[in-house]
Amino acid sequence: MKIFAVLLLVFTLNLFGAERIIALSPSINEIIFALGSGGEVVGNTEYCTYPEQSKKVTKVGGYFSPSLEKIVSLHPTVVIMQKNNYKLSQKLQQLGIKTKIVKIDTLQNIKHSIVELGTLLQKQEQANKIIQDINEALQSLKNITANKKVLVVIGHNTSLASRVFVAGQNLYFDDIIVASGNTNALQSSRKGQPILNAENIVATNPDIVILLAHSMKEKHLTREDLINPWKALPVNAANTDSIYIIDKKYAGIPSNRLVYFIDDFKNILLHYTQCKNRAIVSQSPYITHTLEFFDLQKCIVGASIYDEAVKKNTPRTGKVINPDKDAIKQLEPDFIFTSEWTKPQTLKTITPEKSKSFILRGFHSMHEIEENLETVAKALDLQDAQEKIARFKKSYHSLAKQIDAKEKKVLLLSACSKDIYSYGKNTYLGDLFSQCGFKVVDNAKKVRNFTLNELNEFIEKEKIDFIFGFVPYSKATTCHVLETTKKLPIVYLNGDNFMHPAPATLLKGLQELQSKEGEW
Repeated sequence: MKIFAVLLLVFTLNLFGAERIIALSPSINEIIFALGSGGEVVGNTEYCTYPEQSKKVTKVGGYFSPSLEKIVSLHPTVVIMQKNNYKLSQKLQQLGIKTKIVKIDTLQNIKHSIVELGTLLQKQEQANKIIQDINEALQSLKNITANKKVLVVIGHNTSLASRVFVAGQNLYFDDIIVASGNTNALQSSRKGQPILNAENIVATNPDIVILLAHSMKEKHLTREDLINPWKALPVNAANTDSIYIIDKKYAGIPSNRLVYFIDDFKNILLHYTQCKNRAIVSQSPYITHTLEFFDLQKCIVGASIYDEAVKKNTPRTGKVINPDKDAIKQLEPDFIFTSEWTKPQTLKTITPEKSKSFILRGFHSMHEIEENLETVAKALDLQDAQEKIARFKKSYHSLAKQIDAKEKKVLLLSACSKDIYSYGKNTYLGDLFSQCGFKVVDNAKKVRNFTLNELNEFIEKEKIDFIFGFVPYSKATTCHVLETTKKLPIVYLNGDNFMHPAPATLLKGLQELQSKEGEW
C-alpha cells in the first residue's frame, strides 16, 4: 500500500508538471542551480554546499551512501546521479521513480551532461550559455606557454613518500592541460586518480605542479607545509619554484564553476611564463595600479588590506603604514613595493632575507610617477618597459595640451570625506592640472585639510573660478558632496581615475577631463 501511494503521488506530480529533483552529487547539484532549477531541488547530499541555498535542502546521505528510504520519502519526480549510484538507480526505477545517470569525468562528458540536464529540465538556453562560457575560458588558455609537463595533485600531502593522488588521462584536468597546449606529466593508462610516491613523481619530472588543497585552512596547513616537500625533489618544478596551490573547493567539482578553475589554471600559466622570480607584494593600491601598467597584476602574491584593485582572494599583508611581517614572510616574495608612508627602518624589518624591497613615491609630481615606472622596470628587468614608459609620457603630455583650460583659477578637492582635502600645485594632481593650463592656486607643500570656513575664506581671497571635486564612482552613494557658501561651480570627476598616482588611471582621468570641457 505504501509503495502504491508513492507511485500515485509521483504520477500526480508528473501530471501537473511540478519537478521534484534529487541531486546525488555536488557537481549535479551545482549544474541544476546554474540552470535555474534550484528551486525544484528537494534533496541532495551532505557535500552539496554550493550555492548557499543548497545547505538548506534536505540531505539524503553521503555521496557514496545515499539513503533509499530518505529519497523515496521526498517523493521525487527524478533522481539525478553519477555512475557510482547505478544499483540505486535500478531500485528506484523498480519503484517507478525516474532516474538520470550523467557522466562528469572528462571535459566532453561534462559538457554533454550539462546539455542533457538542460534538455531534461527545459533549460536549453541556460545550458548553451554555460557551455559557451566554458569554451571561451578554454580558448583563453591558448598561446600562453606550450609543451610543459603539468602535474595536478589532489589532496593535502605533507609527505610524498606514498599515497600521492594525481589526475590521470581520463579526467577533465587532463583535457584542460591539453587544451592549453601542454601535457599531463603523468602519462598512464590507469584511470581515475593514480597513486604515486616520490620515486614515481621524480620519474615524471613535471615543469609545473598544481596542488588542489581545498581544505588546507580547515586542516590548519600552511603553504609551506604543502610546498616544502616538493621543493626537496629533483624535478624541474622544484628548481624553478613552479609549485602552485589552488585552495578552492570548486577545483574538484566539475560543474558550471569549471570556468573558475580554468581561470585559476590560466593565471598559473601566466605566472609561470611572466612571473617567474617575480612574486610581488604590493603594499598600496596605487602600486598595484602601477604594476597593472606593465600587466604585472598577475604576479602580485600579496597586497595591503586596503587594496581593492587585486582579486578578493589575494593574501593580505597588513596596512600601508604597518605591513604584516609574518604574512609577507609566508608568501616568500621576490619583490616588495611599498609607499613612502612605510618608514625605511620598517621596510628593512619586514623584508625577508631573499627578497628585494623598494619605496615608490608619486604624490608630489608627475615626474615621481615616471620615476616609479623606471624603478619597477629596472627592478624586474622588464625588456619592453622603456617603450611603454615613453608612450605614457607622450600620451599624457598630448592629452594635457588638448585641454582648453582657459587659465581658470581652480581648487582640486576631494569630495569623499567629512573633511575637505585640497591637492595643491605641489602634488601630482596639481602638477597634472597645471600642465593642462589650469591655475592651481593652493601653494601648500602637500595635500592639506580645509574646514568649511577656511575654504570659503580661501575662495574669497584667491578669487577662485570653480572647483574640481573628485568623487570615486564606486563609492558615490556614500561620498560627501562639496558645498561652499560662495556657491562656486563644481565639476565632479571620477575619483577612481585621479586618486591613484599611477599611469593607467590618470590617462583615463585626462580623457574624462577632456570630455567635460563644456562645464567650465
